[in-house]
Amino acid sequence: MKHRFSLLLVLATLISPAWSTDAPPSDASIHQLMDVMQAQKLVDGMAGQLNGMMLKSAEQANGGAPLDAEEQKIVARGVGKMSDLVRQQIAWSQLEPMMIDIYKKSFSQKEVDDLLVFYRSPSGQAVIQKMPTVMQQSMAASQAKMQAMLPQIQQISADMVKELRAYRDAHPSPSKQ
Repeated sequence: MKHRFSLLLVLATLISPAWSTDAPPSDASIHQLMDVMQAQKLVDGMAGQLNGMMLKSAEQANGGAPLDAEEQKIVARGVGKMSDLVRQQIAWSQLEPMMIDIYKKSFSQKEVDDLLVFYRSPSGQAVIQKMPTVMQQSMAASQAKMQAMLPQIQQISADMVKELRAYRDAHPSPSKQ
């Protein structure tokens, strides 16, 4: 009887990791989660948004002045090349293995199962549908905030460089003497 109890205790210890909530998620469950979250659609949408942002950046680089017809062609070609590069590098076929690895390292099987339940719910589906718009609006608001801070950032940077130069002029390093 004592030996049976010891054997049961050893077996329970050996198989308990299989019952643990900390078990890593399976590839299949992560694939399901990516499908439910419409991750591929989200990635494809990001690539399209990047194209618009690159065009806007090109216009801003011109100081906001309108581009003539030839300049527009040049910008369109450059943006097209950048867009092709981005589409190749962030294609779902390139990102999916990386995302599976990240999810495996970040979540347990129980957490992936819970996420599947959430994303399959009406609220989860609402998050999936609305998140691209939320992210786009967040990025636009952040860019506007950064644009407004740019003059101050440039001034702080210029002051820092000026202060460093003054310090170095007043305290030359032994190797420069």
